[in-house]
Amino acid sequence: MDGIFEKLTTHFFSCEFVYIFMLCSLIFLIAAIFVRNIIIIILFSVFLTLSITEYLLSFNDQFSSDCVVQYTDHLNVNKISVCREMSIYENGKQKNYKGDVVYSDKANILYDVRYSLYDGNIRYTKCDVNSKISYIFLGCSFTFGDGVNDNQTLPYCFSKKTAFKFNVLNCGVQGHASNTAINILNGRLIENSCRNSEIKNFFYVLILDHISRNFRILDPSDAKRYKESKLKYIYQPYGRIKIIFARSHIFRKIFLPAIDSHNWQFYNDYMIESLSEINGIVKNKYNSKLTIVIWPEFKQVFVDELKNRGFDVILLPEYFNSESLGYRISHDRHPSAKVNEEIAGILYNHINKIDKLYLKIKV
Repeated sequence: MDGIFEKLTTHFFSCEFVYIFMLCSLIFLIAAIFVRNIIIIILFSVFLTLSITEYLLSFNDQFSSDCVVQYTDHLNVNKISVCREMSIYENGKQKNYKGDVVYSDKANILYDVRYSLYDGNIRYTKCDVNSKISYIFLGCSFTFGDGVNDNQTLPYCFSKKTAFKFNVLNCGVQGHASNTAINILNGRLIENSCRNSEIKNFFYVLILDHISRNFRILDPSDAKRYKESKLKYIYQPYGRIKIIFARSHIFRKIFLPAIDSHNWQFYNDYMIESLSEINGIVKNKYNSKLTIVIWPEFKQVFVDELKNRGFDVILLPEYFNSESLGYRISHDRHPSAKVNEEIAGILYNHINKIDKLYLKIKV
């Protein structure tokens, strides 16, 4: 019964406005039977057309809530679960599956990996959890390690550089951005996990998508912040309209891109301010240092603004975007094990002041 209810719920939420417009068209149809008015007949036609359009668009505009964040306050280091994820490229489309899956001979397997997870989907990293020194990684799936095994993630590769002698915590959350990082920093997870150690450095891995991701309304969403112990939407221009019509396929296809384009400068400015907030929390709450690791997708003016504000910034080299050189997973674009190893070296050299030579292009 639970499975049937879940499928029905998923179907309703993906076609919510189909039924809303259909109900409106039915109301106007009934009204037109009793009151022969051209305006009522036109309204019936309009809502019927909207319901049909919503239904047709629903086939190519699915959304998921698989990445809703669970904020945990404590890690049980003795309890780790393992899940399998596969990504397959077939007929020009990428599809991700959890667990075992049957696929055709024509499918191109992009990756077939295992994720080891603590409670709350915090990814396991081999390290010394009892060390007096800790390092914390924040960010999205680039930090979490989508598409790579446990011994290939960026936090793992960094921990390996330190001979696994420090506590390294991977707080990357798939599909999210700086708002989630702030919620984690303001929570108790880090202080409980590092209560007996000094946090030497926080690393926030920044990709361009984080700017708009902070203001997405549908789950997986990063548009909420903790206020008075409750998750609440942050302000954004036309935010109420986005919330009301978030599940409308017509709205997301036609009107949402125009709103996001109009709001882009607001989103961009907010990203910088949220990084400033992260930096403040890192300094004031944890007495530590923040390093922002920037993927080479940003305009120079954005990077310069961060530098002018005094952020510790590492701008990764342009060739890290290359799939042909093996730095990105083919058709997937997440970082490969190869690039995670190199970024870990950059970070290790950076905190140990060995610097620049590592960044020379080796092609």
